[in-house]
Amino acid sequence: MGRDLKDLEHSKELYEILVNQVSDSILVTDANLEYPGPTIIFANPAFCKMTGYELPELIGKTPRILQGPLTQRTLIQDLRKSLSQGGNFFGETVNYKKDGTSYNVELHISAIRDLQGKPIYYISIQRDITEKVKKGEFATRRLRLEMGITAATQILLSTSTELKILKYAMEQFLVFVDSERLYLFQNSPDENSADLYLEVLDPSRDSSKVEMIKKISYNEDHIRWKKIFLSGGYLQGNELDFSESERTFFEKRKIRSITLIPLFVSNRWFGFAGFENFKTTQVVKEEIFTIRTFIDLISVFLERKNILEELKIHREKLEVLVNHRTEELILQKEKAEKASRAKSEFLANMSHELRTPLNSIIGFSKLMHLPKEMERENQYKDLIFHSGVHLLNIINDILDLSRIEAGKLVLNRSDFDLKELISTSIQMISGEAITKRIRIGFQTIPEDGDFEIHADSKRIRQVLLNLLGNSIKFTKPPGDVTVFLQRVAEGDFEFSVQDSGIGIPEEETQKIFETFYQIKGENRGAFEGSGLGLSIVKKIVDAHQGSIRVESSSGKGSKFSILLPNPAAESRTASFETAQIMEVERPYPVELLTSPILIAVKDRIYDTAVVRYFQNQSQRYISIQNMKDFYKNGQKKLDSYTILLYDSLLLWEETEEVQSLRNWLQEVPKNRSLVLLETADIPLPFRENLLPFFPDYTIQNPFSLDKLKSILIEIQKERALGSRVEKET
Repeated sequence: MGRDLKDLEHSKELYEILVNQVSDSILVTDANLEYPGPTIIFANPAFCKMTGYELPELIGKTPRILQGPLTQRTLIQDLRKSLSQGGNFFGETVNYKKDGTSYNVELHISAIRDLQGKPIYYISIQRDITEKVKKGEFATRRLRLEMGITAATQILLSTSTELKILKYAMEQFLVFVDSERLYLFQNSPDENSADLYLEVLDPSRDSSKVEMIKKISYNEDHIRWKKIFLSGGYLQGNELDFSESERTFFEKRKIRSITLIPLFVSNRWFGFAGFENFKTTQVVKEEIFTIRTFIDLISVFLERKNILEELKIHREKLEVLVNHRTEELILQKEKAEKASRAKSEFLANMSHELRTPLNSIIGFSKLMHLPKEMERENQYKDLIFHSGVHLLNIINDILDLSRIEAGKLVLNRSDFDLKELISTSIQMISGEAITKRIRIGFQTIPEDGDFEIHADSKRIRQVLLNLLGNSIKFTKPPGDVTVFLQRVAEGDFEFSVQDSGIGIPEEETQKIFETFYQIKGENRGAFEGSGLGLSIVKKIVDAHQGSIRVESSSGKGSKFSILLPNPAAESRTASFETAQIMEVERPYPVELLTSPILIAVKDRIYDTAVVRYFQNQSQRYISIQNMKDFYKNGQKKLDSYTILLYDSLLLWEETEEVQSLRNWLQEVPKNRSLVLLETADIPLPFRENLLPFFPDYTIQNPFSLDKLKSILIEIQKERALGSRVEKET
């Protein structure tokens, strides 16, 4: 018995040593979960040190004395529910010390039970994680600031230097910093005053709506600012950190804190930038580096803007300088290259001087009227006129020829809709036709046929625009131009351009495709032409293994027909294999066929290509082009779609479709995948409300269906592995 008591005393001493010296805070309460809650019966020294309470102040109280405004009520409810159901509890919340200071705490609560398993006490092991939370908040803040810099950088480094670009960059940066107003002041030439240059503000703040001061004087109330700015320093603080005279700059706006940073452009003091905060007096020192980086970006933008304006003003001087430097470079090239460059430069510089006297010769020879009996002299006059016209045509042809790479024609083949290409080409040239009162029609045979072809879309469009341009040019108003498209054989297409113009003599139809050839005739002088257009057209058609024919006669219009073969997939593969070893083509991920895909692509050509690709693969999909598609499919149906395919054109404007998709993205399950097609030539705007559209995968230009298939394969692989990693193709 004595030994048992001795062992008990030893265990008690060991327990007290462990409890009193352990670094974790320990709190023990009774098992009463009814209001007002359990009563504190023990707290170790670490807990008293963490909360600031003495042990007598805690005994008999409830843990409610540690709660305050920021304590999460839902967490308290979850705690009570978990303990009442016999379980343990783990969570994080905000508690308050004796002096009212808040701190973040991590809780581990479990029950101490009697021999029958009934809870008789609850023991809570707590840790102060305030520093951990602050580090997380700091990391989040740094991330927001870096996102702000990224957004501003992409905007300010665009090719445009209009002030609206700078204002847009300032608006985007304002989203990511804790400020509600951002402005720039520009100094006067004598640097004794400054005028408001640009301003953006948070429209949701009433204080931001107070009108900004338009002008300040450095020599009166702000002489200290000028000295600090010229030395490269900055001003930062709350209202009390500024003198009474300096407060006149912002006192009407009721700010809580302000940051003023000098702005230098081309090593000259331009003015200053200001950031105002109406919410808090806290001045965050670590923001200065980010803000100054943003100000440096503005300096680069303004410097580039000034340079471009100077370039515009002094264009003639710069052109002379460029020509001079170009001549110096030409002298250093090989002899053949120097000759080619000299020819091009000579033609470009002498085109006006050559054509001006020729036009005079042609014009005056046409105006000369000699008596009919002077037959020999009339022949000389006509010879002068026709020779001048011929020489002028040759000069024009050579000028156009100098813009073409002789003997080089590289085709970039891809699959595209020939019908769609013809439609858009007609739209491109319709303005010229309307001006001349020419009607343009378009017919397809069959009307609903499939006209997908494998060719170089850019070159085919060049052919079509050339033929349409010639038809409009040689058709007198009112007239008609009609484009026909039909399938003539398995996989082959023929399109033709027919007009009601002046026509071509039958004996000339085989010569018009010759380089430099110009149809002679009295009525042809009224129409400009280089004689190279149809020659280029024929070269492009020949490169596609196609053919071109013309049906025409004088006064009855012309019809140009082009036959384009559409090689089968097998033949394309075989020809490609002769040039290089092909990689083994990966099959379409059949596992995704039952995973519906939502398509929201604004670019019509890409949308058509993707839809047809999915149709060929029997892939389930829905294409969203307008709000009617949302209403037609319904919210519940769209929720089953876990892959969204969209393009950058969709996000440029805040449309109803974008709003509906945003709401859908925020509500659908988290196992969705977002695939972005970069179809715009300029970066996406960085707006906070576009964060839900942050892509998991990006398909950069040039777009291809192979890239899309590769991404779908990756999605399937990662879903099978239960993870997802951001990819970029």
